[in-house]
Amino acid sequence: MIDTIILSSSLQQCTTLQAQSRPPQRIVSNIFTEKYFQLEELEDKETATTEIYLNADETVTLGKTDGPLPTKGKGIWRYHPKTKSFEMKLRRTFDSGKKSSSGDFHVSRIGAEADRMGEFAYDVERVYLGDLTEVGESLAVSGSIHLIDEKLGDEKVGFFNMVDTQKN
Repeated sequence: MIDTIILSSSLQQCTTLQAQSRPPQRIVSNIFTEKYFQLEELEDKETATTEIYLNADETVTLGKTDGPLPTKGKGIWRYHPKTKSFEMKLRRTFDSGKKSSSGDFHVSRIGAEADRMGEFAYDVERVYLGDLTEVGESLAVSGSIHLIDEKLGDEKVGFFNMVDTQKN
């Protein structure tokens, strides 16, 4: 399965990359490679902090979070040293709806079975575009969070901060 992934160093010049469900073949080594970061996301009125690890094959491993708990997650990242710009795309899958212990879907107290939605999963995909700053010996990236939609286009939905949690 191939996903279209949109990353850009500027919002006016988007580059389309093709990423397969297996990790990219390219292995990189730069100041971000193989490091843990604390990702703080500020979207709408919500704030969440998630531990992430940037792998050498430009994939992202998601760790603990104090936000909504995804059932699975994956991502890709890229750093552009000439412009000191950072791009990352995360896709998280969430489950919703709950079965009762008897295996039936919850029915409201009035018995309105038509209101049952059942269990389902949905994906949330965000693109993070930011700029590098150095805070003492640590790396930090600050920028905006984007939702890329086929019909709505590129919409800024929040802001993020990402700080290196490892000492150099």
